[in-house]
Amino acid sequence: MVNLGNLKLLGNSNSGAVANAPPVEGVQVINVGSTALSGSTQSPTLPLIPNYNGLPSAVMHFQLIVTDTTGNTTAPTAAPIENVLKEFSIRSLNKSIPLFDIRGDYLEFSRWQHLKNPNGYYVASPTPSDTVTATTYTATWNFDLYFSIPPQLFPLVPSITLNTTASRATTAYGLTSTMNSLTVTMDYIPHQITGNGTRLVNSTIQDATTGQVQLGPFIDKGVTIVQQAYDFGADTNLNTSNTFNFGIGSNQLLLNAGYQTIINKENTLFPSATHISGFFPLFTTPFYSDPTVAYSANVLSAPSINGNANQLVAYWEETIS
Repeated sequence: MVNLGNLKLLGNSNSGAVANAPPVEGVQVINVGSTALSGSTQSPTLPLIPNYNGLPSAVMHFQLIVTDTTGNTTAPTAAPIENVLKEFSIRSLNKSIPLFDIRGDYLEFSRWQHLKNPNGYYVASPTPSDTVTATTYTATWNFDLYFSIPPQLFPLVPSITLNTTASRATTAYGLTSTMNSLTVTMDYIPHQITGNGTRLVNSTIQDATTGQVQLGPFIDKGVTIVQQAYDFGADTNLNTSNTFNFGIGSNQLLLNAGYQTIINKENTLFPSATHISGFFPLFTTPFYSDPTVAYSANVLSAPSINGNANQLVAYWEETIS
């Protein structure tokens, strides 16, 4: 059974078939079988994701199983298996609306789990302990993404890109790797969504500079942003004091806020979760993003996300008009 968290259920006072339709849980919508990683990325063909009972979807359940086999010389230091899912996107077929495009090589699955779970709970992907040569290691990752999609946006078009063998380790030493399986199931449960709901946007921002870096110009404009977060790779990439400033016009929402202040609030709002080093949800109220938005971060060392140097990632959940 799905933990509904803060979803607002439709009760008996709501008329119509959706309010009275029974939930449909655990529907398998994606099933990719055994695929050996190679020197090139691969994009398996996937079917459309249908709607059930005219209900909004409430959560997606993922299971990824990866097997590494070490070579005969030196055992490599393996990367987290999240890297295998280089990219996973979903868009609405009827309205051509991109709903999300999550990249495992930037560890974005873990971050979006953290932001979207009502309690901030997330499951980081395992890292196989490839320490012995000529040995097989298998790792399984189960996680949930709490992301509601209204029925009018179905059917959905999913797309997956699998990473290369080289992504499994900095030096492979003859390593071979296979994605044994990727399955995704969805739960369709009566709950309230305003309009077309929201979409998840993650945007890479190039930054090799330090000091007070102005990031306001990069924030999406002309949309309502209901939550935002920024990943700098590690806490130590930021100055501890005067870390964040954020305002809209004359309304200053964060003023010289140290990053520990943000972490303390995160720990209060997400008591069951662990802070991800370098990843800072900015718990501002929803706001309409216009040209007056001003945001800066006090950078000590140029950010690097999972080996992607001089880059930070912005996360915005935006309403769909």
